[in-house]
Amino acid sequence: MKQTRVANKKLSRLFFACCAVEPCYFSRLMKKILTLILSATMLLSVPAIVNAEPAASPTPAPQADAETGFWITTKGKKRHNSKCRFYKKTEGKPCEATEGVACRVCGG
Repeated sequence: MKQTRVANKKLSRLFFACCAVEPCYFSRLMKKILTLILSATMLLSVPAIVNAEPAASPTPAPQADAETGFWITTKGKKRHNSKCRFYKKTEGKPCEATEGVACRVCGG
C-alpha cells in the first residue's frame, strides 16, 4: 500500500508540473507519467499473478531441421546422405531414407 501512495504522489506532482511546462518538455513528462502508471498497475497485479494457476505448458512442436541424416532438394527431389558433398548445400529440407530419388554420387 505504501508503494502505491508514493506512486500516487509522484503522479500528482508530475501531472501538475505538466500544466505549467513548455511543449518541448511535455513529452518527457508524459513518458515519466506513463512509466509510473505502468509500474503502479504492475504492483497492483502482482498478487493476482502469484495466486494464479500455472498454465498448461504447450507440447513442443517437432523441429523443422531435425537431424535425420538425409537431405532432400526442393527442386529435383534428390536425396543426399550426411557424407555427400551436396548435403545441406542446396535448397531443401531434412527427410527420411525412403523419400525422393537417391543421389548418384552418394547413393542417398
